[in-house]
Amino acid sequence: MWAFDPIWSDPARMGRATLSDSMQMKRSCALTILLLLGLPLALFVCALWTRSPPKEDTFLRNFQANRRAFERLRDLLRADAHVSTITARGVMTHDAHDYQLPPQGNFPAERFQEYMALLKQIGGTGATRDRGEAGSLRIVLWSWPFGFAGETRHAGVCWLDHEPPNKSLSLDNSREKRTQQTTGYRWIEKRWYLWASL
Repeated sequence: MWAFDPIWSDPARMGRATLSDSMQMKRSCALTILLLLGLPLALFVCALWTRSPPKEDTFLRNFQANRRAFERLRDLLRADAHVSTITARGVMTHDAHDYQLPPQGNFPAERFQEYMALLKQIGGTGATRDRGEAGSLRIVLWSWPFGFAGETRHAGVCWLDHEPPNKSLSLDNSREKRTQQTTGYRWIEKRWYLWASL
């Protein structure tokens, strides 16, 4: 009377279907476990792979090719003495320890856009300025925030108001010899240096 023939009407077919369904279920579980274990492992390997900053020659070529942009960023940061940090998240001043994205806060939106355009041109992610009339300036070109216990590494170009203590002929070689995290510097010209948290 029924228009279809259910598999449970034939015990031999039912056994095959159950075995087939069981195999399919095992394959599905194995694939799920592989994805659950494999994806985090792949992400971990990728994070380790990108942990090292580019070689200093890459930074030097970037500086030479975009010298005017670096100099303009320096001039902007020197003029904006109240600015502590500027990134795509906004502007942080020395007095307020929270980012304000212009037009919020008291920082001109046009000036913020100029900073962002210059950072984009040089491949930078942010810039910082120390307190004081002739505060040191740092332009971040690379960062790796996936370190253990919040250990973040940075590298970039800076303009210093004093000679740095950890000057090196090569940051690439210093990175290999380090025993603890420190900031290293390599002189470029005038008061410009490459810097990296090693």
